[in-house]
Amino acid sequence: MIKNKCLICGKEIATYPSKIKLGHGKYCSQACSGKSKKGKNNPAYKGGKTIDKNGYIRMRGSVAARQYEQQFVMEKYLGRKLKSGEEVHHINGIKTDNRIENLYLIDKAGHSRKHFELFVEVQKLKWENKWLRKELNKFGWKPTGKKKRR
Repeated sequence: MIKNKCLICGKEIATYPSKIKLGHGKYCSQACSGKSKKGKNNPAYKGGKTIDKNGYIRMRGSVAARQYEQQFVMEKYLGRKLKSGEEVHHINGIKTDNRIENLYLIDKAGHSRKHFELFVEVQKLKWENKWLRKELNKFGWKPTGKKKRR
């Protein structure tokens, strides 16, 4: 047996060289072993970021238990916390694109209005597309390429 020190608490432990070769014998207890695998030392650690069910990036940090990344980026850019009623809008609609160039600050009512305007615009474009297809069919035009989505 050889003597070794626990990597967490420094307590002296006795272990076999064969265990060290296998990657064991580094910690005096399961508690110290568990402490070694927290946070950045955990092999499953993903940088403290996760994507929520709505597709937004959430961060873990010392400032807040969980915070949206777009809010963090905007607060850092502004140099202050967001006020009540302020929201951050993604210009290109990609919820994970949190570059400051793609974000702008808007009030809650304005944000809802913006999304409604985009919805109306999409509906208009769908109607125009359908109308154009009917007009082109009158002249014998047949669509080529991908099949029509439903």
